Amino acid sequence: MTSIDISGNHYLRFLDVQNAQLTNLDVSNNHRLRELLAGGNQLTQLNISNNSALEWLDIRNNNLANINISNSPNLKTLTIYRNQLTMLDITNNPVLERLTIFENNIATSDDIIGWRNNFGHAGVFVIGVSDYPFTFYPQR
Repeated sequence: MTSIDISGNHYLRFLDVQNAQLTNLDVSNNHRLRELLAGGNQLTQLNISNNSALEWLDIRNNNLANINISNSPNLKTLTIYRNQLTMLDITNNPVLERLTIFENNIATSDDIIGWRNNFGHAGVFVIGVSDYPFTFYPQR
């Protein structure tokens, strides 16, 4: 299976398609989606611009070169390690609590736009870039 059609599932809140060998995944019609687990596939693109209810996004181990999460203000957990990202903008993700982003093509923490704004209230950031190759647990 390289793709799955879930466009008619308008009330879908949770989707787990991990390790399904998907090359294409369209969740643009799933406006109520809160949790998307799509790690371990072969995705090169993922459009979540219509998924503003999304709280948990796990897209580790894919081939994503970019991802736009700016219309996901409710996103609390983003697991996106082992992809091809060169930058990530988390400016519009004020409730982000956990970001796991190591093993991408991100050179420094400056390529993660907005992370310093989220650092104060975030739970755990696993950054893994040259200037921050560690896990940070901020004090509350």
